[in-house]
Amino acid sequence: TDDDPATRETFKDVLEAKGYKVSTAATGEEAIDQSRERPDDILFIDMKLPALNGLETYLAIKEINPRAIAVIITGYYEGMKDLVDKALEKGAYTFMKKPLDMDKVLELIEEIRKKIKK
Repeated sequence: TDDDPATRETFKDVLEAKGYKVSTAATGEEAIDQSRERPDDILFIDMKLPALNGLETYLAIKEINPRAIAVIITGYYEGMKDLVDKALEKGAYTFMKKPLDMDKVLELIEEIRKKIKK
């Protein structure tokens, strides 16, 4: 979930090229609706979203799909530190700062997938 269309498309293109099924959302509400329709295994949630922030979005999705694994992303870590920390306390897997290094994103996805399989 990211409110920047270019970020969403790049993310989607890179991951789909690696064979992953990807859905994107521009808002927290859209992500929550999507999780009701079909739960995702791994979520990348931008902390700064219109209306609902990333923490609120994560918590709502976690209620729908307790097995969802969330990676919080932010380009404004200093201003979002409290929200990021709260998301981590509530079970988010980790956080990444923007701009995202897609090689690191792919490594993280593989790490999470290995843990899911155990």
